[in-house]
Amino acid sequence: MRRGTRSWFVESPILSCLRSQHVSDRLPITKVAVFRLEDKLFTQCYETIRLRHDFRNEERLKNFFPSKLKQILIQTLVMPYFDYCDVLYSDLSVELSLRLQRVHNACVRFIFNSRRYDHVSEYFLQLSWLRLRERRSVHSLCLLYQILNNSTPIYLVPRFTLLASHHNRDTRSQHNHVLSIPLHQTSLYSASFTIHTARSWNSLSQEIRSSRSLKSFKYTLLRNVFNEQN
Repeated sequence: MRRGTRSWFVESPILSCLRSQHVSDRLPITKVAVFRLEDKLFTQCYETIRLRHDFRNEERLKNFFPSKLKQILIQTLVMPYFDYCDVLYSDLSVELSLRLQRVHNACVRFIFNSRRYDHVSEYFLQLSWLRLRERRSVHSLCLLYQILNNSTPIYLVPRFTLLASHHNRDTRSQHNHVLSIPLHQTSLYSASFTIHTARSWNSLSQEIRSSRSLKSFKYTLLRNVFNEQN
């Protein structure tokens, strides 16, 4: 099978892990439909990433596309598939999370035309991108902020209660916006969206939790996450 052809790309380990039955079997049935990517993704990714292999041996065309254009292509054609319903992936195993991150790393290498085994940490800094795990965490916390402050979506509101609502008298948690963690006994429920996101919320500083708007909350949260990642 010729390297760089469509058939090689579809069956390559770069993206085949997202499509494999092995990955889907290890996810709950509610996530299989979300996690399975349509052929459209592979067509778009193939048409984008194939350029690197087509031009690799042509010195004159090696840098035909600037990094900025390739960044736009990845953000437009690939990143939406990473972000779609990513708040459901809070209980991903380390192995599956690593597989997703490898695909993300391949996208970053494509942008900078780097080799397969080059480190990508400095490239993430240049792009001001978060890794997928931190990206999912930010999306989950932004959703939780809307649940607590705007009651949106309404069907998720009963899942989260402030710790102060369990006490009749004024407590410090009432002003700190600390969430009550439901009692649980299984590790599966402990990794669920409700428990995992509530713990992440409580671990935030009071300044972030007390943000007056979603925009200011996201800004301070991203600044905090970037500082921790770097």
